[in-house]
Amino acid sequence: MSETNDTPSASSKFDQRLHRLILIAGYSAFSVYFIFSLVYFRERICFADTANMFFKIVQTGWFNIEAGRYPQVITQLLLVPAVKLGMPLNTLMLLYSISFPLFYLAVFAIVVHVYRNAKAGLLLIFALIGCIRMGFFHTGTETHQALAWAALFLAWLMDQTPLQGWKRFVVGALLAMFCLHAHPVGLFLLVFCLGYFWITVKDLRRPEPYFFLVVIAALSLYKVNTTETSSYEGMFLSRIGDFPSLILHLDENRSLVYFLQKFGSTFRVCRELFMIGLIWMILEKKFLKALYMVAFTVGFWLFTLLIYHTGDSNLMMERAFMPLAFFVGWMVFTQLHLSKNKWINVAQGGLVVYVFFQSFTFIHKESGFMEDRFAYMEELHKNFGAQKICLSTREANMSKVVISWSYSLETLLYSTSKHGKPGSFTVAVLPSPEGKTNDLNDPNAFIAPDFIGTLRQSQLNADYFSLPAEPYVRSAVNL
Repeated sequence: MSETNDTPSASSKFDQRLHRLILIAGYSAFSVYFIFSLVYFRERICFADTANMFFKIVQTGWFNIEAGRYPQVITQLLLVPAVKLGMPLNTLMLLYSISFPLFYLAVFAIVVHVYRNAKAGLLLIFALIGCIRMGFFHTGTETHQALAWAALFLAWLMDQTPLQGWKRFVVGALLAMFCLHAHPVGLFLLVFCLGYFWITVKDLRRPEPYFFLVVIAALSLYKVNTTETSSYEGMFLSRIGDFPSLILHLDENRSLVYFLQKFGSTFRVCRELFMIGLIWMILEKKFLKALYMVAFTVGFWLFTLLIYHTGDSNLMMERAFMPLAFFVGWMVFTQLHLSKNKWINVAQGGLVVYVFFQSFTFIHKESGFMEDRFAYMEELHKNFGAQKICLSTREANMSKVVISWSYSLETLLYSTSKHGKPGSFTVAVLPSPEGKTNDLNDPNAFIAPDFIGTLRQSQLNADYFSLPAEPYVRSAVNL
């Protein structure tokens, strides 16, 4: 494939310098990401889906795959053997927390050193932090991993140097499969990359997009046919048929309300990059690229609004809009270039620094909220004076709980990590505690999420968890 403006040329010293500068920015951003993952390891593990996955791995000493998303195995390669070796709980948490940035860093290294696409590498790290605050602590969500695979797919698509012929298509098919199996949103990411490739090469005879559109369609159909309608994903897929009527009632759309509320905070950097990228492409007369990227970004935004029209927790809504950072980031990063005018170069460098500084600042500020969550756990433990507590969702401070179904695991993991096994406690937050009266009165019961079921305390991994043989303490409202 001939070189494009999006792939640094090895023969050009000018482009090599740009490549090096972007590498410095990318590795610097990853260093901060890695440090944050170390510092906030407890906040990242004792939260939502991650707490569930971590608990299951510690319980079984084996890999945990949710919803057939097999690429999860990669981020569990450090944790599983560590559990088998009996390492301390805090060590396990720390290893699991950093396993994610290590995976992303490995993908980044392939993107920038094998495919020599530093801009796609910069996109990778921005996509992981650009549209989120609380989402940084939602470590285990597979949306992040789909974004990483998509950045690698984009770099592979734009550069044919490493492999030619049928081997190239095999690698591409594997990357597409990993991206789609990481999370269904990978479908949009892959199609975006294919469309961008077509516009860039300006050759509709190229076979890659046709081949991968077929591959993606086949994988998507397989995913749809194997997804149970009662599952979380199936529930959202079933809403697609309601789109025509939902478009006519956007004034009642709860996800739109959420987006507008966060437009000046969580989505501020993406909002600013969207405008900068659009103006930049228009000034450089790249009208087709501008039209394509704007249409795709707005299309994905509208699709997300309709799929989540009934709303969800702030955490899940943030995750749903997270891929906007991928589309908006590429609008800007693909335009980066070295100019003979040093002030233009200074402006571009300043923009990159601002984007990452602002994104990490938002994440750091969000860590204060995560600390408040832990303080609320300690407050409940102190006020109830028990190690097994139950609250209804009406009584609990849901702004601090965030996700009720995982709270019993979050509190168990946090308290054991913070105070050791003797100081362990658990708080179950249930929509209707009355429906679990028998379990709550059973001194040997541990109430886990419904899809795990109530466990006997003897079933807990005794190397890490210990709870007293006593019934759950409930508030007067529930008695």
